[in-house]
Amino acid sequence: MKVAVLTIKREAFLGLENNARLFLIQILHMATEIDILRKSVVASHNGLEEMSTMHKSAQFIQATFFAKELAGKLYEGWQLLNHSYFGTVLSKKYDAVLQPSALASLATIKNYFSRQNIVKDIRDNYSFHYGRQRAIDDLDCAPDIEELRLFIPEGGANMYAEFSELAVNWSLLQRTGGTADEAFKRILMDIGVLSDHFANFAHQFAGYVFKAIGVVVANLDTQDAVEISQIRFPYFISKRSDQA
Repeated sequence: MKVAVLTIKREAFLGLENNARLFLIQILHMATEIDILRKSVVASHNGLEEMSTMHKSAQFIQATFFAKELAGKLYEGWQLLNHSYFGTVLSKKYDAVLQPSALASLATIKNYFSRQNIVKDIRDNYSFHYGRQRAIDDLDCAPDIEELRLFIPEGGANMYAEFSELAVNWSLLQRTGGTADEAFKRILMDIGVLSDHFANFAHQFAGYVFKAIGVVVANLDTQDAVEISQIRFPYFISKRSDQA
């Protein structure tokens, strides 16, 4: 896989206007975190259909966790655009010079968050908070299961409270609408599309700024890249063999 390495001089970076310098750091930091979380969602979801019941359940909960965290980050990314791009003079300056695809991504993001959406609902209710009322609502939505299970593997790591996660995630999927499978696919679709557009805008904004202040581009080849479908992020892990 070829990797482009873009390098700028510190003096050139510090010569940027303050708003542009701060936004460049913010938007690239956000894009990096979104990329990490998106790969974690995929790696946790890969191979789900092939797993036994216990592993499949735990793996689905893990994939849902990363999806919820990604949704939260995407909403915070929208707030970042509001405060640091639209809320400053940057949008007036850079909207006039960015490529059409960057502006199209920006328009898609704005349109998504201008209406009621899953991502904001997840961020407000499931990504970061553990409110008492949320727990009450989750219990009301919990499926009617006779046996509630808690897995505590040897050593204390890998604890998996199946019944609490089922209650919370069932609540989330019911709020999303449709069957559980349809709801989860809709969540994955929304966060996937938004991730693409945030990444595209971030990369094009950074590329334009770097080019404008003088960038040195080098190309590297790496043999370490793994095909995304081959990555598995298992829930249950063991200690190293040389650990007690």
